[in-house]
Amino acid sequence: MPSSRRTPRLPGFDYATPGVYFVSTCTHRRRCVLGSVVDGEVRLSEAGRIIQEEWLLTAEKRPYVILDAYVIMPNHVHGLIVLHERLRDEPAEGRKHSLSTIVGAFKAAASRRVGAIAGHQGSVLWQRSYHERVVRTDQELGRIRDYIAANPARWSGSA
Repeated sequence: MPSSRRTPRLPGFDYATPGVYFVSTCTHRRRCVLGSVVDGEVRLSEAGRIIQEEWLLTAEKRPYVILDAYVIMPNHVHGLIVLHERLRDEPAEGRKHSLSTIVGAFKAAASRRVGAIAGHQGSVLWQRSYHERVVRTDQELGRIRDYIAANPARWSGSA
């Protein structure tokens, strides 16, 4: 039986295309396990610090990725991922360089590490998918950066 789940992806768009992508992913059942917000500032838990490390490792492990503004909230992560052209001597395996592969690898690595410290190896950390938006203009990029920066001050306990 086909899934009734709607995809937010643009039909026919190649998500390995160089560009800027705004990505958001939530914890499973929106549990606040990544930290707390106190006086408009995020205070990361141990799990949140691991998420931050894994987020930053995303660009270290992938020379075609640049990370822009991001924020780790108690139950979600927002970030801007910039994909640029692969180097000439890199293999041309397109799916390896797609946004979904990058986000999936980040979520998997973070889940393994958080599960190991929490003693819940194999438990679900993230919701099934993630939200993404292709950033098309410099003005839109500026608005998203502002949104990310202001997210802790607007926190009300939900994503």
